Amino acid sequence: MIPLLPPETIDAIIDHIHDDTVALKACSLVSSTFLPSSRHHLFSEIVLECSAICNFLKTLDTPRSTIASALSRIVIRRTKFFRGEQKPHHIPENTARLYQHLQGVTHVKFCDVALADIPPPFWRLLHNLLGIKSLEVQKMTFDSLPRFFEYICSLPALESLSISKAFWAPVPYSFKTGQFRALSSFNVPLLDVGQLSQCGILEWFLSQQPIPPIHTLRLSLPAEAARIHAYLTANEFVIQNLCITLPIDVMSPRGDPVDFTAFSNLRSVQIEGFRVGQESPMRLAMRELTKSIITQLSSESVVEFKISLTIDSSADAFSFLGLPDHILIDTFNWDGIPRLVFQSFGALEKVVIAIRCLPAYQRRQVEQCFRKGPFSSSGVDRLHIEFPDPVQIES
Repeated sequence: MIPLLPPETIDAIIDHIHDDTVALKACSLVSSTFLPSSRHHLFSEIVLECSAICNFLKTLDTPRSTIASALSRIVIRRTKFFRGEQKPHHIPENTARLYQHLQGVTHVKFCDVALADIPPPFWRLLHNLLGIKSLEVQKMTFDSLPRFFEYICSLPALESLSISKAFWAPVPYSFKTGQFRALSSFNVPLLDVGQLSQCGILEWFLSQQPIPPIHTLRLSLPAEAARIHAYLTANEFVIQNLCITLPIDVMSPRGDPVDFTAFSNLRSVQIEGFRVGQESPMRLAMRELTKSIITQLSSESVVEFKISLTIDSSADAFSFLGLPDHILIDTFNWDGIPRLVFQSFGALEKVVIAIRCLPAYQRRQVEQCFRKGPFSSSGVDRLHIEFPDPVQIES
């Protein structure tokens, strides 16, 4: 007779192969005692492309299906490669049973999708998942602002809401009292406020009681200064990390400038979109804007500063001569920006320089230029050089 192991021991053994799909499938067929833990690791997170949602609903709608009860995280992303005709939408036969079995789902993430790509039956299903505690929106397009808030307000258990690059028609929208159901207290780990995604989101936050705290704010300039100022007036000390993306056209500013002196208690500051290249009015305007932002954000609470830059040699004489980019770094006029960083943030513990779109064979020489250049006064132990890959949407 084969001795039976305690369930806790079986779970601990299977936990060691949590990322081995082949082994987990084999374990689920060996014994019924292995099935619950194996199924948990296989189906606790499902990544769905929009074109596969109908087949997924059919699978869940099967009377003998037990996958739904194992689900805790659903990731919905765009279809990378679509072949064939669009299949008709599947309408579940027993929606009440399906809603009940999916109440264990606590996390939903939308990744690089449009609302129009999600089948209506599945969108209605998402509205009825009342146990969702965490919602991530990463690059999603809505046809209208109300539909976005209607979905968020349908989640009574929501505790965490992250919004990065959510797009809708950038038209003025006025909230009406009682239009959307009020949510209980929730926090915002990340809010990306861009030119096409800022209209309405901060007003909705201000309409909540209590006003949700934002941990990390990504701000793409130009931004609507009045809305940002109103939020900071109500929640002055909650934002800890601030990421600012400089405008592409700094020569033609639009709208009122943001008052960065209103940001208090920041722990980290990041500036993106800085361009290094041949001297021009555009470069001068970008340096002046950068210096103005750093001066306004001056604080002893900031412990990390990061600047992401791109070496733009397309219109330079250096590129015509075939000289490497580190020559351009050596001759670039920083106009006192490094010194201003160290003066404005006296408690800095870490300075990060991220150089984007740089060929691998030039990285060593460019890093040496920065370590010997004006940023080197921060000390080698505090200066970090990064070469990030192109931004990709992750599931």
